[in-house]
Amino acid sequence: MIHMKDRQYIRIRGPKLQRVRLNLRSILSLVYKSESERIHEELENLRFNKKWERVTIDKMTESQVKRYREIQAYQNDLRERLRISIVLCDRCGTIDGDRYYNKTFRSWFCPKCVDEIRREHLKMMEKRKAGTYSCPDDNGEFGQSFM
Repeated sequence: MIHMKDRQYIRIRGPKLQRVRLNLRSILSLVYKSESERIHEELENLRFNKKWERVTIDKMTESQVKRYREIQAYQNDLRERLRISIVLCDRCGTIDGDRYYNKTFRSWFCPKCVDEIRREHLKMMEKRKAGTYSCPDDNGEFGQSFM
């Protein structure tokens, strides 16, 4: 198992390697898209009968419900694996560019988003000090994990 530092930048400076990285990420993104479409079709085949009438869960057989739940679990797992992979920026979804790993949230971010998160966090801290920040659900953990 690979153990990452709490925060780490992965930078590639050479243009040829950058092109290879982008091509690999593009391929992985296309594979994900293709698999997502296949999963969607399979779910649609369970959701609708041959007359294209909607079939609710209570009208499905036990084996259909089981298969439906298995597909949903696979779909969620696939989505989560892509989200935590280095392929996409977890915030903006771009596939191009260097990445910053945030261990606290097990996610990769592009440098542009990291800079924006840091700026937003600093603004939020200034507002807190001034007493003008009023979001009780935001304890600043997300922004602080980038500092």
